[in-house]
Amino acid sequence: MATELPSLNYCRQCEGEFSFTISQDTVRVIAGPPAENIKYVAISYVWGEVTDLVVKCKACAAETVFPMSSLAKLKKLLKLGRAVGLVWLDALSIDQKDHADISRQVAIMGDIYKNAVYVAVLLPSQDAMQFQQLSLALEAAEALLKKRRCFDRNSELVENSEITTITDSHQRLRYSDERGIYLEDYTPPTFEFLIGPPCGVLCRQYFESIAQFKTHMPHSVYWTRAWTFQEWVMAHDLNIEYESSDGVLLALKSTIIKTMLMIATYKLDNGQYAQIDVGIRKSGVLPWLNMIKSLFPCESLFLADSEIDEERLRNQLLFPHFQFDQILGICSKPLPAGQQSLSVRLQMLADTYGQHKRKARYEADLICCWASMCNIEYGYSKDDSLAVAVQKITTAIRQLGLRIYNFVVNTDGACAELDLCFLDYFYHTNSGDPDGRRIPGVPIFSGIMDTAQHFENLVNVRWPLPKFQGQGVPVRKVKGAAVTPKILLSDCRGFLESFNKVVIPSPSLSSVLFGGELRSHPLKTIEMVLAGLGPEICKDNYAFLTVRIQGLSYRDTPVSLWTVIPALYENEDIFVAREAINGTLVLTAGADQANVHVLAYLVFTDEAAGSQLISVNEDGNFSLGQTQRFRSEFLSGFGPEARKISGWMEIEDSVAIAFGG
Repeated sequence: MATELPSLNYCRQCEGEFSFTISQDTVRVIAGPPAENIKYVAISYVWGEVTDLVVKCKACAAETVFPMSSLAKLKKLLKLGRAVGLVWLDALSIDQKDHADISRQVAIMGDIYKNAVYVAVLLPSQDAMQFQQLSLALEAAEALLKKRRCFDRNSELVENSEITTITDSHQRLRYSDERGIYLEDYTPPTFEFLIGPPCGVLCRQYFESIAQFKTHMPHSVYWTRAWTFQEWVMAHDLNIEYESSDGVLLALKSTIIKTMLMIATYKLDNGQYAQIDVGIRKSGVLPWLNMIKSLFPCESLFLADSEIDEERLRNQLLFPHFQFDQILGICSKPLPAGQQSLSVRLQMLADTYGQHKRKARYEADLICCWASMCNIEYGYSKDDSLAVAVQKITTAIRQLGLRIYNFVVNTDGACAELDLCFLDYFYHTNSGDPDGRRIPGVPIFSGIMDTAQHFENLVNVRWPLPKFQGQGVPVRKVKGAAVTPKILLSDCRGFLESFNKVVIPSPSLSSVLFGGELRSHPLKTIEMVLAGLGPEICKDNYAFLTVRIQGLSYRDTPVSLWTVIPALYENEDIFVAREAINGTLVLTAGADQANVHVLAYLVFTDEAAGSQLISVNEDGNFSLGQTQRFRSEFLSGFGPEARKISGWMEIEDSVAIAFGG
């Protein structure tokens, strides 16, 4: 009915904000960025198919045009913020016809959602399964938090509850105190079940519901959209409603996280003596906690991988009953402002973003939604291609003094500046780990990647490469580098034998069981990728090369670097160089030594920890390290193992400029 639709009392033009009346309630909508120190609710939803809706202001008669599927949906969205009375709603708060306002607010989108009292989410009707699983998880989580005393006592039974009483049939028991004196008239304490199902049942409901939610996430509408991702991630807390239901899930994020930390602390503290069957082993605590962190990120609570203190972590692994903050990756002090804070946010959000593919109305938004969460200012345009948006964003981040690595040469003209596989290096699981654990850190910031995923990206490069305008990157030739004869990937046996020789073995790691299975050698995963290449990929077009450089060794054994390049290049045209943006080692070629082509980035491979780019400073010094927390039963005496490779290599003074690819 028309009377049920929201009416506009005043608008941006006459009062600088919007005010709507909905069923006797008044909800104000912020026009522009929210002011500091005000309480508001940020609204998160899927736009879907929209049209230009027109509402007329009662106060000034001005018409406001904004994108929305219907006035009925606007009513649902406004009702989400009734508890606070003030909302930020992108369709209205951003002037959709003012490009300057769009760019200004897109650049601070992360803070807009972070500073809200909470983010109110309206799930589309297609996401019924996800809403149901979240409802079950929240139900179990709330019940478990009410039973905290059970976890404190390490028992399903608690003393002095007002609910069901459990008494012994013998009211008077013979009792021996610590001195051996028998007391005839001792009355045992009464123990009672707290209301509701036992903790073990609730824990299983909690974990099963979250596992189902994660399984269905890649098939949802809401969780595969680019912009809704940032809204979900940056929220301090979340209230969830569903288009086809009147139910609401209150304080979802904080409740789910508190419950996981309570279970994790209980399991780590009690280990094999835990009396409550929480449904996971001690070795499952970190995988489950990491899943919760990725599904419900919390910047103010969780540490990024780069913030983990490895020495403190090692001590906590050896003596886990004293402190857990490094094991659990929990902040023990506020995050400092400035560059470090930005770096941590970029890492945390990239790690979460990269776990499944996203969709957006405009290609540029696939990367813009990540950058805007981190308040990266650049020349945003929804009409940019993904490649142009990546080029703008990586340039802006590097200008802030942060390092963004490139991994694959896939452009001509900006070969050492732009990597079109940028999003593919946000998140990597370790393909050699049977439990599918992630590679610690974020590849674009750490330079450490999964070997099989990197190899697959290398063999998916297509020629001729797309052309992009670049600034040119200075490169300097590395002396003492020996390039081995190339091996075509069509020579499968020769390639695999050669690849096996470049892998740095990890005897202590390869013999360690992961959940009852041995870790797979990288050779196996590479062989699987090679066998799975489609008919459109001609293996004769790709060549495998290895490189040895004087000064690059581990425990007095030379370390071989490797890459894949176009097969058309001959060895005599190729040399190793250091590119100036990140200091990484690259293979280059070119008859004109003043203007060269970068062919590929060089990496070394560790049997257990993955592959890593080689970063060298201007003087030729390098110090590389990979840390592998390698034991699934990590509290059984094994901690993080670090492999350090450091040294010096000679680099020529003369500089060439790399443009092409």
